[in-house]
Amino acid sequence: MADDEPRPARPPDPGRPRAGALRPSRALLVLAVAAAVVVTLVAVTAGGDGEEAAPPRGAGATGSTTTTAPGPPAPDPGEGAARPLGTVTASDDGTTCLPGAARCVAFSVACPGLSTDAVGELDVRPAAQARGVVVLFTGSNGGRWWADEGRGDLDYFAGLGRDCLTTVQVRWKRGSWLDAAPGEEAGTAAVACRPATVIRWVHDEVYTPLGLTPTPLTCGFCVTGNSGGASQVTYPLAYYGLEEILDVVVATAGPPHAALAAGCLRRPGEEALWYDENTANGRIDDSFGFAPGTGPCARRDASYVDRWRAESIDTGGNDYYYPDTLVQFFFGTRDETGAVPHGQTYVDALRAAGSPHVATEVLEGVPHSLNADALTRVRAILERR
Repeated sequence: MADDEPRPARPPDPGRPRAGALRPSRALLVLAVAAAVVVTLVAVTAGGDGEEAAPPRGAGATGSTTTTAPGPPAPDPGEGAARPLGTVTASDDGTTCLPGAARCVAFSVACPGLSTDAVGELDVRPAAQARGVVVLFTGSNGGRWWADEGRGDLDYFAGLGRDCLTTVQVRWKRGSWLDAAPGEEAGTAAVACRPATVIRWVHDEVYTPLGLTPTPLTCGFCVTGNSGGASQVTYPLAYYGLEEILDVVVATAGPPHAALAAGCLRRPGEEALWYDENTANGRIDDSFGFAPGTGPCARRDASYVDRWRAESIDTGGNDYYYPDTLVQFFFGTRDETGAVPHGQTYVDALRAAGSPHVATEVLEGVPHSLNADALTRVRAILERR
């Protein structure tokens, strides 16, 4: 099969065994809640010189429609079996959280097949009478706080708290969630064990003690991330079985780790998906243990296609059918990166698999980083009851 062909659709089977810790079934959904998933796309126009831009591939005029490589890849757990998570070691010894954090948690995470642990901090702000928990990831290597990366000041988090949502910002330190050790051809799906494991830890240590029973398709336990952060919140669905604990996933400006082969090979006719030099060197090849400029993505090495397919979020995962999870995507008309078409490729995979609660919205005038309008829309999804 060519590297850019869509993944064959798997007939939806809500009764099949699923990996991960099971929670009570939420299959009986109120029609009004299901109807709220559908959103309307605004007209798509690019900024600058009045030049009109085409909408993301697969996006329609009415919005959310229920749409042999070098180096051994990580062991394939088989269809329907999630990759194993790692372990988190945590303490309330963090030192660089933002002012007003109730807890500043320092953590390290060890994952199978990775020789180095990743470290970071969690900025935790509990809400009074919490009805849900939101975990927030930033883009690129995840080295900044969500509130510091042009995503809104601390008043944004205070507002979520007033709406009874506890917030947990994740910041990676000393390297990145994306980095494999030099010479260790781990791959993007393997290093995504790190954010997946942190999400599971926050669920077990922060959310579960609240003893909540959320309304289906609302927070609950939910996650959001922009750009590389969108990859951090969607790899856990496709590879690590976390659909069982995630009520709502909000991905903005991504995930950019879909269609890896098209991004790296830079073939004519696929220009919208081409990775630039910085992305190839520092965001893709780093996860395979290569120094900048020496890796297969930077070299456009066609012999690596099968490996990229195994690691690409839209083709290599074990699960794309999420019957009880709302997956909301936001794309901006002024996003000049390839994140929109890459993200839409993952949307297409979810719809082809029959996931019933997939929504996309194109936001007029929004760049790759979120502006005030985008923050308002994200908050509306998180706060929806």
